[in-house]
Amino acid sequence: MPWCVIATMGMTPPPVTEFLDYLAFEKGKEISKLVVIETSSESVKQNTEVVRVALKHKRREGVEKYLRTKFERISLPFDDISTEEDNLSFLETCSAVIRKEKMDNNGKVLLNVSGGRKNMCITLSMLGAIMNVRGVYHVVSEDPGINIELEQVRPIIKEIYEAEDEEEKLRIYEENSDVLNRVLFQRKGIRVLRIPTLPYPDEWISNLRETLSSRRISGLGNNEVELLELHGVLKRRGLTERSRSIRLTDFGETLRRVFSG
Repeated sequence: MPWCVIATMGMTPPPVTEFLDYLAFEKGKEISKLVVIETSSESVKQNTEVVRVALKHKRREGVEKYLRTKFERISLPFDDISTEEDNLSFLETCSAVIRKEKMDNNGKVLLNVSGGRKNMCITLSMLGAIMNVRGVYHVVSEDPGINIELEQVRPIIKEIYEAEDEEEKLRIYEENSDVLNRVLFQRKGIRVLRIPTLPYPDEWISNLRETLSSRRISGLGNNEVELLELHGVLKRRGLTERSRSIRLTDFGETLRRVFSG
């Protein structure tokens, strides 16, 4: 069964494509789909577009590992994730994407959290653990020269993005494929790190879902409720430690929607 990769896009596109190459050629995995989550920043959209065109170029070249790899772009309604409100919206969007792709791919979903701000990486890593994806990964490069080369091809990436015709985009990529492939698919000096995650028991998730939905403590012990309160998920309505009624914070409301699906 092939795999789906969900990746965040930031100011550097290589971690997305390098991760696909790592999975395909070093781990022998078939990638059925790449889902890229981007902000509305034009610079970020340019990076997403060059990844899309690069994969199409690989298919045209007959690279077997990418012949059946579909591409999907998920665009967020803001150009940066720099507030708690934006971060919670990002969390909710990602949960919907993960849920859909798990259903479509028999649960075989991997997350690449290399792109974007650190809060995106942390938030998506936490969500991946809660939703029991098969792995959360981060890509790092040991070659500082790759950043210099990336800056040198920025005008080409922009030209591809601004080209209106699909064939024109592919022509531009083909004419510059040597340098673009060297930047986007450089395996030398690349390290793929698996982010440590722990699974959440289904019963506990079920009890948490019921508690958030009913706003009444259901199946959770006092210690668990105290921890949820300390982490800003909920607040007790009553004055006593044994009160069963709760009030959800903004974070708690987002989690409720995430679990309600």
